[in-house]
Amino acid sequence: LVDSTICIFSLLWKASFNDISKHPISGTSFRGISSKSSIYKEAKSLYPKLQKEKNCHNNFLECGVRYGILGIILFSLMTIFLLITGLKQGSFEIIGIWILLFLFSLTESFMFREQGISIVAILIAIFGARLYERDI
Repeated sequence: LVDSTICIFSLLWKASFNDISKHPISGTSFRGISSKSSIYKEAKSLYPKLQKEKNCHNNFLECGVRYGILGIILFSLMTIFLLITGLKQGSFEIIGIWILLFLFSLTESFMFREQGISIVAILIAIFGARLYERDI
């Protein structure tokens, strides 16, 4: 295997899918296991050169590993709601935010780190201001 980012991502994604299939209901969070620890053993078996634990590098898979199928469904519904709201309102800001969130969600697990929480807080403020502006 080649030491490339896409190769490592694909291994992490495969390990994540395997972990979700092993624990589709409970995920890892309800068992007190970090998602990094959960997928590391599987990823290491697929690629022995992997030196340290890594997250899933995909928000949808991270939700699945942490919270099971329900986590994936809830995160997906949240992103779909944001897109539908943007389309209904004709808001380029909300649609732009959705595009950024969706694209970043495919290759990063940013929603589960401190920066991700900050980003979400800012986006909620922008989204709320945009909705409030429409009601006036």
